[in-house]
Amino acid sequence: MSNAVHLETVPCRPAAPFWTLGGAFPGPWLALLDSARADGRLGRWSYLLPDPDLVVDARAGDGFCTVRRRGADGRWRDENVPGDPTTVVRALRAAR
Repeated sequence: MSNAVHLETVPCRPAAPFWTLGGAFPGPWLALLDSARADGRLGRWSYLLPDPDLVVDARAGDGFCTVRRRGADGRWRDENVPGDPTTVVRALRAAR
């Protein structure tokens, strides 16, 4: 049995390459892995909601997520939110 992960490109923020991990996270949003780290290793998990102006980045084990929102001026703003990605994503979806 292979541990290989099927990766495919996703149109997203032009400055950062993202790949889907098919079936890795259930729901009507995509679970993404950001590989844009400077050292070339795989980076953090990201959850791209149906809203292209909202991304949730799961940070490495510190109990917080970064909610990244694009403002009317086109610039991204980050907000650190306590909780695991599943809880944060569900709260954002419920608030819509």
